[in-house]
Amino acid sequence: MDKINPITNSTERTTEVEDRIELIDKYESIKEQYFNTEKMLLRVFDEQEKHKKQVSDELYNVIGQTLYGSLIGLKMALKANIDDSLKEYLTGVIETTNDVLHQVRKLSFELFPLAVEDIGFIEALKSYIRTIDNDNTPIQLIVRGTRIRYELEKEMLFYRICQQTLSLLVEVLYAANLILTITFDELSRGILKFQFQFNEGETGVTNDLLKEGLAIIHKKIETWSGEMNIYNNSNEFRKWTIEVRVP
Repeated sequence: MDKINPITNSTERTTEVEDRIELIDKYESIKEQYFNTEKMLLRVFDEQEKHKKQVSDELYNVIGQTLYGSLIGLKMALKANIDDSLKEYLTGVIETTNDVLHQVRKLSFELFPLAVEDIGFIEALKSYIRTIDNDNTPIQLIVRGTRIRYELEKEMLFYRICQQTLSLLVEVLYAANLILTITFDELSRGILKFQFQFNEGETGVTNDLLKEGLAIIHKKIETWSGEMNIYNNSNEFRKWTIEVRVP
């Protein structure tokens, strides 16, 4: 049994110090686990992007080109001297093949828009927006400031910010009449603003939903010593602004 000094109360003080040390150890352990998990998620994100690019390339250049070649052959066969029943059958096959080819190219683009590497994320984003427009969800894209080309990894991340936010607005919040304004800061090469405005859809939604959707992208930007801020500009929540700064 511990003896307690009536003057210094040393046993209580020793216990208090031990408790604090134990608490600090637990905190350090939790912090280390958090950072390890964060690193793992970033590695998974990078690997997913690489895998998406590989699959996208195979879909477009292998399967897509094979379907396109078959389509050309079918159209040539249709011009031959064949009976009406076979001609009707080939017409149906051509329509089906054309639809499949369209879906393959669309899936390839959604996985990894290869155009980002050649012409930048703005032009690739225009193509993505056209696919949404085809689904009767009009989106207006406005680009302000002098366009700047970044490294491919950063261009791809900017594209993902727009793609995932638009997908959330259209598919989850059912927003319509969307206006996306992208502003390049002419005074600082590393600042971009993405502003999403809409006048229909679900209300009463906080920007936590968007933050969760872009959390891994936010962490990726931080690994570049950059920043990403998300905020809304009105109480009616009809406008989201994402400000990104990268070195």
